Order: sequence, then structure tokens, then C-alpha cells
Amino acid sequence: RYSVDYAMPTLDDSQDVELLFARDSDGSGTSWGVILKMNSCDEQDYPIEDLSSFMHWALGSSHTFAYHGANRGQFHANLLQAPMVYQDTNDMLAVDLRMPDVDVVIGEGGGDPRNPYICSFFDLETLLPDRNMTEKQHVSVFSPFLDGDSKQYVHHMLLYTCDDTAVESENFKHMQVIPECESMPSGCYEMKWLWAVGSEEVHLPENVGMSFGEGRNMMLIQMHYYNPDLDQGIKDSSGVRLHFTQSLREYDAGIMTFDGGTQGWQRPPIPAGKENAILPEFVVPSTCTNRWESSLNIVGITHHAHLIGRKITVEIERDGQSLGVMRKEHFYDFNHQSQEESLIKQFIPGDSIKITCSYDTSGREEDVEFGDYTNNEMCFVPVMYYPRQDFEWFSYRDPSSVSELYNNTVISCSTAGTASDWGNFSDVSACTQSMMTNLDDFYGWGVGQIIPAIWLCNSEYSFDGICPPCHKKKECSFEELKAFGQNVVCPNLCASAGVSVYPLTSNVTNSQPTHATLCREVNLWFDHVSLDAPTCVPKGNFENFDRDSEPKDI
Repeated sequence: RYSVDYAMPTLDDSQDVELLFARDSDGSGTSWGVILKMNSCDEQDYPIEDLSSFMHWALGSSHTFAYHGANRGQFHANLLQAPMVYQDTNDMLAVDLRMPDVDVVIGEGGGDPRNPYICSFFDLETLLPDRNMTEKQHVSVFSPFLDGDSKQYVHHMLLYTCDDTAVESENFKHMQVIPECESMPSGCYEMKWLWAVGSEEVHLPENVGMSFGEGRNMMLIQMHYYNPDLDQGIKDSSGVRLHFTQSLREYDAGIMTFDGGTQGWQRPPIPAGKENAILPEFVVPSTCTNRWESSLNIVGITHHAHLIGRKITVEIERDGQSLGVMRKEHFYDFNHQSQEESLIKQFIPGDSIKITCSYDTSGREEDVEFGDYTNNEMCFVPVMYYPRQDFEWFSYRDPSSVSELYNNTVISCSTAGTASDWGNFSDVSACTQSMMTNLDDFYGWGVGQIIPAIWLCNSEYSFDGICPPCHKKKECSFEELKAFGQNVVCPNLCASAGVSVYPLTSNVTNSQPTHATLCREVNLWFDHVSLDAPTCVPKGNFENFDRDSEPKDI
């Protein structure tokens, strides 16, 4: 049997199972044994694979197949391996970051009283007085804590590190609460951990740790609550326990985010009345992943949508072949958003990553918009991995909505700059001139201020990728920045639009590409033709099984 909802499981069309024995005795209760094919290739079955998966159990009051009431549960198991032995946390230093009994109500300026966003700051230097937080520290286990009185209202928890410059300028304080926090506070953008409904404790491999400290001691938890009935008097102290290792691990972990649509400006509303509304695919092309410095080991992958999510698939294409999906989940379940092992164990520079999300709007009378609230929708995939890279966030762009930006990019790449108050750019491309004069416009940050490259790259806000290496000493000259723009930044940007950088005039394209992706700070435009998924090969044969062997007593 199988089920796609919280309902009586339906009889499977193909019975790829065989009963070996069934017993019922007063002393030992009911026991039974079956054999299953390792892979039946039936769309209603899951293959038995060498990875840990959710298992569900339920017990009724008789042998009649009927509703079991509250007598049910779930656990993780790998049917091909012995139970996993997790690392002992007794010798680790545990620190709790928990919301300070906050009122679960919308703060001033909030958009929807059913969807409060509340944040709280935590100073690790205060919480860990015996640790030198100017040095790197590693966390290897994240243990979520859900307040028993309010856990049904918790939609997600996100843990971020805050930049020390922002902490100083904004005067953030330990245990300070921001009552309305849908938009993240300035400088708090590096994600360290996430929890959504159904998530479990996260254990990193024994040679891997998530880095904390190094002078960035202020942490922030963003809580999204969902209170559809506007219940009153709700307080919450949910959070996370961090287990710090005694010594540093070999590798730093990171969280890579694939944003296939989380805001209304990325995706149009999903039409109402559709049983299987499939979004246009979101592709991270090889020109983007080639910027990774090495192969990346995948710790786990999470699928995230909201209440009408139907299915999320993440496929890897490598060397002209589809490797298939990272995680097999026939039907997305909002209540089981756990991080799961990936079937594909590594990302390789040059991989193309394709994400497809679908939704069931058959029960909705109005189109469903993308956005932050639970009654909106999302297409979002975080992946925990190591070793950490700077290039770890990617975002979908609708090619038609950025056509003007694409055309402007083609023009700025293929034409010469001019002499201006900022300097002479007639010997380089207009692209380089645009980068030099205003990074906010050039990258589309939306700050609303003129940010010259020579100012940013010689300030405390400079960072790699946007600025050349001279920014580390705050000694970037006009000519160094100009050369960096012409020889590094603009070639990458212009190649993403299929054109060369002036004065070269080759590879000029006149057609609008089929796909667009924001690859960290750079918009990429490209054509993509999806590869056929690998053909399923059945594995397992009932005829070869020895049925004469006597089963052991349980």
C-alpha cells in the first residue's frame, strides 16, 4: 500500500512484495516477515538503498487494516547497515540558544498577524567565557529544542552569524529581541543551521565542524511562527543546543542554498485549481559551479516548500550525463522536512544542478503567491556540505523579467567606456566603467546609494570576489580596480550573457537565452537542454530467494 496524504493507504497497483510468514501468539505477540525487491522501479515504491531513511510504524487494536489513532511513530534506519553510532557529546561543551520566552505576536511594521517573525541575539563571548572566541571554534552537533507549549506554532528557525562591524554600528546586544524581523538585521547573513517542521538533530562527520568565533561572536536566531487562528497568550522559548568540540576538525562545513523561488518578484503566482502545477526549472549552470575550489562532500539535503508543495527534485548533470536525483521523495510532506542523506555524495566543479518544484492548488480558490508567509509558497533547497566555499548561494531569475538587464549587459560589454568625473574609461569597456562608478547598480544590491569601487574596496566592508586582493590591506588604486574590472569581473559577467568584453567583439549573440540564474552576485544567462534521467533498472528476483529456510523466533 501507499499514501499521498494523511488518509487510508491505497492498495498498490503492483504488489512487489511476498509474505514469508505471519504468527500470532499470546506470549510474543504478532510477528511477520516479507521479502521486497531492492528496486521494483514502481513509482509507488521506494528502492532499498544504502542510506538512512524515514520509517513509519502504526499499531491498531486488531488485525483489521484500519486507523491506528495516536499509536504511531517514526524513526530513521538504513536497512542495509547496522544502526548508526553517533559521536559522544559528553566531552563537548553544550551551549543553549533559546528564545527568551517571547510573545508570539506580530511586531510593529509586520505584514501578517498570522505569521510573526521574531529574532533574538546571542553573544557567544558571554555564553562561553572560558573559550577564546577570537579564535575559530567548531560545532559538530546541532540539537533543536521545541517549547512544548508552543511547538505547533513554529514554522522555522534559522541561525546566523553577524558581522562584527554591523554589531558595533547597530549596537546589537546579547538577548536583545527584535519583535518584527521578517527582513534580516544588517550584517546577519551567514547561515549556520536551519530547522523546519519535522527536522531532527544534525550530526556532522567526525572530521567536520561548523565554524564559529574568529571575532564574530554575535549570533542571531530568526523565528517564523504560524498562528492561523490568532490564538492568544502564546509564549515561546524554542531554540538550539550547540555542541562545541574540544579541538578543531579538519574541515569547515557550510550550508549551500538553492533559491528556486521564495519571493513574489522571482515567480508569478501559482494558478489555483491545479492538481500538479510544475514550475519552470531552476538551473545552476556549470559556469557557476566551476567557481568552486574543489569537489564538495554532501552531508545532507533538505526540501522546503509550504502547505501545498507536492514534489521537489534536485538532479545533477555531469559530463554530459544525468546522474539522477539527490534525494527520492515521491511526495513532499510539510511535516517531514528533515535533512536527509544524498544519493549523490559529491558536487564536482562543472556540475549543472536542476531543481524542479510542483504544487497542488486544487483546494485553493485564489492563485498562490510566493513569499515568506506559510500561506504563500516557496521552492527552496539547502544543502549541508564540506569543505565550505565562498560561492554557496544561488537564486532563480525569470529570463523574461530580466531581459532589459540582459540587453544592457550585452551593450555595456560590447561598447567602450567614456571619460568622466570618475576617470578615463575610453580604453576599457563600459562594463568596467559601470563597475567602477557604482557597485550598487552594477550588482543590483538595491541599497539605493552610489557605492564606488574605490571606496568599498578600501573600506571595512570589502570582500573577495567584488574586490581584488589589494582590498585586504585597503590599498587598492584606481588602476588596480580598473584592471580587475576589465580582466576579471567583466569577462565573467559578459561570458554569462554570451558576449566578449570590448575591445573584443566576437561571440556577440542576438537571441535571448532560455534561463537566468543569480550566481552569488553575478547574473548568468544561458541556454539549457535537460538530459534524460537514468533508466531505472529493476533489482531483486523473488524466484532466487530460498523460501525453505526456517525463520527465527522474534
